[in-house]
Amino acid sequence: MEITEEITEEITEEITEAIDGWVDGWAHSRGVPRPSPVGGGWFLDSSAPEENGRIVLSAPTPERLAKVVVGQPERRLVKFPGDPEVWLPRFPSAWVPEHAGWFMTRDLEPTTPPALPDGYTCEIESTDTLVRVRISDRHNEVAARGQLGAGSTYAAPDRIVTEQGHQRLGLGTVVMAELGNRALELGVRRAVLAGTADGRALYERLGWRVIAAMSGAYCRSD
Repeated sequence: MEITEEITEEITEEITEAIDGWVDGWAHSRGVPRPSPVGGGWFLDSSAPEENGRIVLSAPTPERLAKVVVGQPERRLVKFPGDPEVWLPRFPSAWVPEHAGWFMTRDLEPTTPPALPDGYTCEIESTDTLVRVRISDRHNEVAARGQLGAGSTYAAPDRIVTEQGHQRLGLGTVVMAELGNRALELGVRRAVLAGTADGRALYERLGWRVIAAMSGAYCRSD
């Protein structure tokens, strides 16, 4: 069915700039080749088994979306800032919605992480473009972890996870503080992430703000 409803959402310059920064940082986080431009956005290789590459539109329009979904292979992901209720009906029927999410940003500042509970230890690995934080329990099992890709203008926290049995202990707060501090050491003072419903509350408590909802879908065979 043809969609005739106009898009009234405004994709501001701030949003477009932040999404461009997220793409740059995400590529460093995942260790994939530099993003290549497509109309209104970027193509990224992806090593995730559920994905066959992803296209991120930082300046989406109905015309750009209609063009970019044509001829895509199975498991190709297309995502961008925008209200899913408005945008998802514009995908062809062979596309399956991604999980709900939000693009969030904040200005970074030095942060003293809270003390870890007894029995937990924190390890940090860092290069010029990638930071990894791991919190282990007394059995040296991973309790929480996260990483961050440092782009030229934005840092992109990524894969932030607190394992079952270790939640509500402040471990996620420690991970985010350590990632932010290392980003500052690398000279990056702004950050952007793609948060899920599970993570949004934590990020908002830590000073992150939502700049846009996230719309996305995977191509599948009919």
